[in-house]
Amino acid sequence: MKARFAALLLALALALGSPAAGPAQDRSPGEGETARLKVELAELDGRIAKLDATVKQIDGRRAELKVSIARAMEASRARIARLEATVKDFDGQIAKLQDTLENLEGQRAKVKRALEEAQQAGSPEVARIKVTLARLDEQIASAQKELRSAEAGREKYKQAVADAHKESRAELAKLEGTMRDLDGQLAKLHREREELVARRDKVKAALAASQALDREIAGLQATLHGLDDRIAKLRAELGALEKRRDEAKRSLAETQQSAKREQARLIESIRNYDGQLAKLQKELQNLEAQRDKVKTALARALRSGNKREIAQLRQTLAGLEDRIGKLRATIKSVEDHRAKAKSALANAIRASRDRIAKLEQTIKDLDGQLEKLRAALGDLEGQRDKVKAALADALRRRGGDTASTSAATLRDPAPAGNGPPQASLESLTGER
Repeated sequence: MKARFAALLLALALALGSPAAGPAQDRSPGEGETARLKVELAELDGRIAKLDATVKQIDGRRAELKVSIARAMEASRARIARLEATVKDFDGQIAKLQDTLENLEGQRAKVKRALEEAQQAGSPEVARIKVTLARLDEQIASAQKELRSAEAGREKYKQAVADAHKESRAELAKLEGTMRDLDGQLAKLHREREELVARRDKVKAALAASQALDREIAGLQATLHGLDDRIAKLRAELGALEKRRDEAKRSLAETQQSAKREQARLIESIRNYDGQLAKLQKELQNLEAQRDKVKTALARALRSGNKREIAQLRQTLAGLEDRIGKLRATIKSVEDHRAKAKSALANAIRASRDRIAKLEQTIKDLDGQLEKLRAALGDLEGQRDKVKAALADALRRRGGDTASTSAATLRDPAPAGNGPPQASLESLTGER
């Protein structure tokens, strides 16, 4: 730090020509050249800034001129479109009037023939037909007058369209001429700027060596910061993936337990239905046996002809048949419920297997991602260690600077003011 401060003092002394710098003949050739290059660089920067301001002004004028050209063309097109639309309207009117005239003249020819026939026949309709003919003549004259007026209007607007095209071309040619003048000025300014920039680049090359180390350090620090950010994000992503993996494992365990409970419940339900069916089947067998006995007794009673006994046996048989029918319906219902329970059990087993398989695959995928992220994290940490070592070496080299460091290693002071000089376009272009 002290060595750097000494270098700053030495550079200021050289730049200001203070007595602390010693007589001019005591300076090394490199220090004097550095001061001269800085002065020349500042002068070139000022000239380039003026040229840039001039170019900016001309670019602004070109942009305004482009807008003016676009607006002029748009206005001209709109005006010509309106005029052409009016011409088109006149064309429509003329076509309608020509159709009207053709119809009226056709009617007049018919009426005229009818008049001749009526006159030859001495018909009393002659007067009425003459009135009709006179009215048609008036209508034809009026239509012809409107037609001539519409044709005159159309010609007038056609001429207006031609004049508008001519004016538009003239205005566009004038604006394009102005644009070419501005382009010529810009070309000259760009050539001069290129020359100045080439000279400035040569001057800056002499100062670049001392700034290379600072850029190296800044680049290494930026790289280190970027690596730290990437490592932090990667660790956060790793934590999130581990959390997702743990949640997937919990979900797998919960799914397995839930599947076991549900399957056990369904199996127990099926067993209960099996027990009910066994009881019902046994009861059905007993009832069918009773029915067979009653049928046998009824057959004997029918042979003996005992009506009272026959009636009782038939009543008993009907009751048994009714009970058997209801029992069979109950068995059918229990069998349906058992079938549904078996189907639900199969579906539950299949769904739990699918869900478990998906969760196991998810866990496997997450483990693969975690492995990749850990490998990437190890790579980034290795890169960070290398960058840290390079940065430490660069800082040691910078810390080894002594008071003999050339003033060329210092950064240029910030220019006074906040922008290019405010001068007119004519004065700036005239300075060249």
